[in-house]
Amino acid sequence: EVRQAAADVPYWLLWHAALGAAHVVVYDNNDASLPHDAADSAALRRVLEPFVQQNFATLVSFPGEGLQTKAYDDATSRAAAGGAEFLGALDLDEFLFPFADGCLTRLLRRCRGDCGDLVMNARFSSHASLTMDPAASLWRGLGYDVGIANHLLKTFARVDATRRWLSPHHAALRHGYAHYRDDAATRVPETPQWDPALYDGQRAVVYHAHKTDFLSWVKKKSLRGRADVVVRGDVTQPSNVPVQCETCFGGLVALAAEYDRRAPGRNVPEGDFWPREPVAARDEYELRQVALAREMEVFLEGAQGGDDGSRGEVRAFVLLLLVLALAFGDSLRRRRRKCP
Repeated sequence: EVRQAAADVPYWLLWHAALGAAHVVVYDNNDASLPHDAADSAALRRVLEPFVQQNFATLVSFPGEGLQTKAYDDATSRAAAGGAEFLGALDLDEFLFPFADGCLTRLLRRCRGDCGDLVMNARFSSHASLTMDPAASLWRGLGYDVGIANHLLKTFARVDATRRWLSPHHAALRHGYAHYRDDAATRVPETPQWDPALYDGQRAVVYHAHKTDFLSWVKKKSLRGRADVVVRGDVTQPSNVPVQCETCFGGLVALAAEYDRRAPGRNVPEGDFWPREPVAARDEYELRQVALAREMEVFLEGAQGGDDGSRGEVRAFVLLLLVLALAFGDSLRRRRRKCP
């Protein structure tokens, strides 16, 4: 589900295309009655056009608040109609890292028999700075940070086994199917979170680039809010439902204070996601995660036609010109040969 983030879509699509994804349904959550949303929808259509022409992406208008699981249910229906075997539910700031297999296809091939889905733990980006080099790629800007292991799960579900989505993190399965961790050997209950977040045999994580720079933080909270929680001023929710995002659609002063409070080295509240220092790779799994990030970065920078993976507005317009000629050309084909 995308809102006020058209410039980031091509990079995310190329990342998952290179890992073996066959098709992506993009849900435009913009409200056409708002000028800034209407402009972003137009930008989203422009940057998606090369992907749509190649039958890699479908754009669906899906305005409104609190519709994330409904969008996932709609995507499941579309996947079933299109004959897809699996559906992964990811946000635009979430990147799959199948570090053990190097490919989404090899990872999912392990889900057989009564396996109804594979769930993998999230890792939250641990960097936070007021500025990032706009000429640097996302991963170089993050210092190849491996993130903080988190108990929240993300799911890749078998389409024929999925009954409905219960949250952005987990789905209900049909009778006779079970939930498995990414090793396709360990059963887990129907839950949006599971510990331990690090374990022997782990094969994949979903990296959540939750906070990279101050501008992205303000943009996300002030214009987009949160698609999966109740925010202040949401008149569609009963009065007894507690507000879960106090700063969503808030003012600059409140957002800056929240960002500063959560920055590494500051007074981090107990239970918050952010550590005081960036997390470096510590073991074999994390080293493989970094290795995959570097491999994919080389591919993506080649697909974008330069050595500096550009970000933001520049990335959107550069990719608009180059993606049709390059991303679905030799560079992508070579990477996808690794992921049959």
